[in-house]
Amino acid sequence: YILDSGKAKKIIAPVFSGEELINDITRRSELVAFNEQAKGGEMEGAGLYAAVYVFKLNWTFAKRVFS
Repeated sequence: YILDSGKAKKIIAPVFSGEELINDITRRSELVAFNEQAKGGEMEGAGLYAAVYVFKLNWTFAKRVFS
């Protein structure tokens, strides 16, 4: 979401997800080079995917970002 005049704007984009905490600019740059359209990273979505994959469930991941 991007705050614009007090209203949230929806952005649909790839997000990196996994067990790795990215706190190194070199590693971050490697990921950005892999997919320049990605808008961020997080660690919970990979677990969600693993849990619902077994049951073949549809799911949506949403992340709220504050500036």
